[in-house]
Amino acid sequence: MACVMARRACASAAPRAAPSTVGLRLGAGALLPACAPRRITPAPAAAAGAAAGAACAPCAQPAAAATAATATAAAASSGGWMDMFAVLLGYGCLVGSCFRSVPQIAIILKSGSAEGLSLTSNLVELLCFTVTVAYNMQQGYAFNTYGEVFACWIQDVIIVGLIFKHMRLSLPVVAASTAAFAVACAWLFSPMCPIDVLSGLQLSTVAVMAIGARLPQIALNLRRGDAGVLSVATCILNVAGCVVRIFTTVVLTGDAIILGGCVTQLILNAILLYQAAMTHYKRQAAAAAGGADGAGTTAGTAAVAAVAATDPPAGGAGAARGGLAAGEGKGGLHEGEEGSGGAGQSPVPAPA
Repeated sequence: MACVMARRACASAAPRAAPSTVGLRLGAGALLPACAPRRITPAPAAAAGAAAGAACAPCAQPAAAATAATATAAAASSGGWMDMFAVLLGYGCLVGSCFRSVPQIAIILKSGSAEGLSLTSNLVELLCFTVTVAYNMQQGYAFNTYGEVFACWIQDVIIVGLIFKHMRLSLPVVAASTAAFAVACAWLFSPMCPIDVLSGLQLSTVAVMAIGARLPQIALNLRRGDAGVLSVATCILNVAGCVVRIFTTVVLTGDAIILGGCVTQLILNAILLYQAAMTHYKRQAAAAAGGADGAGTTAGTAAVAAVAATDPPAGGAGAARGGLAAGEGKGGLHEGEEGSGGAGQSPVPAPA
């Protein structure tokens, strides 16, 4: 009804031709009224058009307004679902990260060795994780956006401690390293550390994690020809965590510094995963080949023993046959003795 009334108002406000009397001479010059078009002045016409447009605006494009509102609602709904999915992925990554280095720690404890693990790589990773946790806390980001880094930070502390133990470092060195790390943590997590400094440190972790944490381990694996006790499961969790964190960073925070670090770490962790997987495959192949050789050796030994049992060597055969011949000779001797005895016992007639 309101639209109908507005259209009527538009129609009434539209400019129309007005009748005008102009003298027309007919016959003896009588004047008759005649209709002639009379134009409205430009200013009143513009004002009338603007008023008509304003009155008709709500009903002139109802379909366009409804479409825009629907698109806005759909975008808001899609963004809400995407944010919720990113939050759930963040918590899933947090739970998975709690077990990220557990296989590595178990291998070190089981083997009693940290062979193949780079102390430099693990120390640099620990420091970078410390900076990342402090930066996210200072920025006020939700814990589910960086919680996995905190979990990995705790596990790295354990791994570095185990490496120190198996390297048999002196107590003063371990004490000094622990004290320096504690002081650095106290400063980074305190309000005394400016946010600009933390932002610079976080930006530097992109290069530091690549050059100082991952590349030394990759280079060590290349020099050794294998990945040592590097856990394949830990490498898989690292790659999966990087993929999830890239998605959650894009959706939830959009922090370009963190995103760049995640992409770099994804590439380097994928290289480490390849090295660890190849080492595991080579060891399995070597174990299978060793088992086959052992089975062949056992079968050969059994065959030789069987042949020896059925056809003894010449020495054994000679001894056996010699024994048999001696037995036969002895038996013949007994028979002869028995014959001789019998002849002595039987009477022989004397010659005549």
